[in-house]
Amino acid sequence: MLQKPIVRIVLAILVLTVFLGACVLGPMFYDFSFGASDDTAELTVAVSASVLPVFERIADAFEDQYNAEVSLTSGSTEQLAQQIESGAPVDLFVSADVETIERLDESRWIVSDSISFYARGSLALWTRDDSDLEITSLDDLTQSDIQRIAIANPDYAPYGAAAREALQSVGLWDELEDRIILTQNVRAAQETAATGNADVAIVAVSLAIEAGEGNWVVVPEELYEPIDQSMAVVVRTTHEDAARTFIEFTTGPEGRALLEDVGFDVDQRDAP
Repeated sequence: MLQKPIVRIVLAILVLTVFLGACVLGPMFYDFSFGASDDTAELTVAVSASVLPVFERIADAFEDQYNAEVSLTSGSTEQLAQQIESGAPVDLFVSADVETIERLDESRWIVSDSISFYARGSLALWTRDDSDLEITSLDDLTQSDIQRIAIANPDYAPYGAAAREALQSVGLWDELEDRIILTQNVRAAQETAATGNADVAIVAVSLAIEAGEGNWVVVPEELYEPIDQSMAVVVRTTHEDAARTFIEFTTGPEGRALLEDVGFDVDQRDAP
């Protein structure tokens, strides 16, 4: 008759021991990086072609610091936006402008309070190392030996739209339009010139720096609207906490330093 109370006491002690052990040891083995739902987050980030090289480095640094795997998919800004609108499984969108993010926000494809400015880009005229052309300004594009000028399609790529605007600002668009080759994105424009299929390309300064080769000169920024660039979480994500952390990392000291290394201005912003 005396055994039942003793058994109950022993069971109570065992339960208390397990509970205290969980309280003490649990935090040692649990990863609080993104919360329980994002314990092993695998982020899919849609990155505009103009910033793909630097975001490859940002993603690597992010993976080193957090418990996440980052998969990058790239294309022109408009192509990526259309994929998101078609329901593509994307967690985060890194745009080469602000307007496309705002449009997606209006149609509720974007988590509104996640929209973040990350950099301002700029344009450069780029030629191969072995080019005999001497180009110091847009006016030099009228030289008779320049027959092909590569730019990103202005209807799909913000850097292409800025290139067209710059040429219009100096009154050269109509004169040079027949010589212009339109490419899917700004990286493709540079590759077209790099392979000799264009004499010169109007590209992002960041890509000119990333290339580590070729000759390039900056296009005056007053000739086109600022290329302010933003990023945001996509509403269909299942890893919202991790996606927000990626934004914080990009706009924080480490991400800003990587962006500045390839010529981006991370401080200026005209867009609201």
